[in-house]
Amino acid sequence: MNPDAGSANHDPASPGDALAPLRLPAFRRFLLARFLGSLGGRMLGVAIAWQVFDRTRSEFASGLVGLVEIVPVFLLALPAGHLCDVRDRRAIVLAARAGMALAVAGLLAATLLRLPIAAVFVCIACLAAVRT
Repeated sequence: MNPDAGSANHDPASPGDALAPLRLPAFRRFLLARFLGSLGGRMLGVAIAWQVFDRTRSEFASGLVGLVEIVPVFLLALPAGHLCDVRDRRAIVLAARAGMALAVAGLLAATLLRLPIAAVFVCIACLAAVRT
């Protein structure tokens, strides 16, 4: 029998404690931020697809959204990986978040000003590039 079982001196960071990270406030904040960021990204993806279809009434244009999102990933994946290896990752994350904010602001402006759909696709490509 384990003499420490049920005692108040049990180490919360023991290897068998799967919930130990959730007891750390910094990890809970990180997890919440990741969840909300992921949720927001999904909502943005749906809104973009909806907007493109609503403005064009074209299934082809809606499908083109996916192409415009994936091309920057193929083109920038290796250079982005190299950049992450040689530069400060915190600065890269901050720059990427700022780029995402600018791309979303561009999408907002394109929507409010009823700019041509090409402007929306440029913003989508920029958003995909900074997400890479």
